[in-house]
Formats: sequence, structure tokens, C-alpha cells
Amino acid sequence: MIFVILLNFLFSRSIILASHPSPFLCKEGVIYIENNCNECECYGFDLICTLKDCESHLDPELKDCIVSNTWHVGCEQCWCIEDYPGGTICTTRCGEPVTRKSF
Repeated sequence: MIFVILLNFLFSRSIILASHPSPFLCKEGVIYIENNCNECECYGFDLICTLKDCESHLDPELKDCIVSNTWHVGCEQCWCIEDYPGGTICTTRCGEPVTRKSF
């Protein structure tokens, strides 16, 4: 089941929440980059991304990839996914989880 919810947060920041049936599996704590633009994080198996308007969203090499393909760019792993956000999603920081500090 695929669902997409558009959430608006303070300061006009929006994110998308989506489930992915493709081989890409979210790992909590890992920061991803969507189509060389938006930062994404996983909560459970759901991917949540910022919504920036980037020129890279028009790049056919990023958006029109072959779904389920995976590859590496240096130490980063990338996947082509069909659900939102669709296109290319890659790890950042070589896929190392980020520890969030509580305030």
C-alpha cells in the first residue's frame, strides 16, 4: 500500500511521508538525499523529505532511472525508486547514522 501525506510545518517547511514497496529500505538515523536536492530521513519504513524546488528535479538522469537499480557513488549507496519522491535517493555521510541530541 502506498500513501503520501503532505505535511506543512512551521516556517513553511513541508515534508512528504511515503511507504516504499521497492528494494530500498529506510534505516533510521541515516540521512539521504533525494535527486541531489532534498534531505530525507526514515522513521520506521517511512521516508520523510524536505520539499525544495531544485533544478535537479528536472534532470532525466536522476528522475528516469531504472527502478530497483542500486549503485555506489564513492562511499554513498544510491537506489532508483518509483514511489515518492521517485527517482534517485542516495545515502549521505557514507550511510553512517547520525545521532540526534535531545534538548
